[in-house]
Amino acid sequence: KNSETREVTGQGLNIIEFIRHPSILNDQEMSLSQIAFLKSAYGLPFSEEETEIYCRATGRDSYSPREQRDLTLVGGRRGGKTGKLGARIALYEAFRDHQIPRGERAHVMLIAPVIAQAKIAYGYILKDIQNSPILSAKVAKVRNNEIELKNGIIIGCYACSSITVRGRAAVTIVCDEVAF
Repeated sequence: KNSETREVTGQGLNIIEFIRHPSILNDQEMSLSQIAFLKSAYGLPFSEEETEIYCRATGRDSYSPREQRDLTLVGGRRGGKTGKLGARIALYEAFRDHQIPRGERAHVMLIAPVIAQAKIAYGYILKDIQNSPILSAKVAKVRNNEIELKNGIIIGCYACSSITVRGRAAVTIVCDEVAF
């Protein structure tokens, strides 16, 4: 059990393993394109098919694996941008070890034009946490627009405004509907 806890906190699992892990999210139904996107975000090795998808999607001739600091995804309707990608990146980063000093807080920010839109990703995240005994045991408190984790991370919903997001230490920011 201790090694399983270590794995969940990002010490032994990459994002694909985190999502597929039977005791964490147990999602075995990601598309090859979704997997290629996540692998490219974290600099993970590709299969030949994933390389082909990556090159077609980016217009590049090859894939150079390296973890990305910033990502932009423009995708079609019902492609899983929020539930399969954005929410999963937010969750993975929320449980990853970011070396946050004891007693300090950091945020995984879900930003959209209005809070109601940010709550769509929040709903996916909350459902994933509630369906995972391992992840739910790491929750300190659930509020209307925030999930406070025992590791000092707060997953929260914010309207796209410099007033609402200013001054917060963020480990990850997921913006939704920003190009609309």
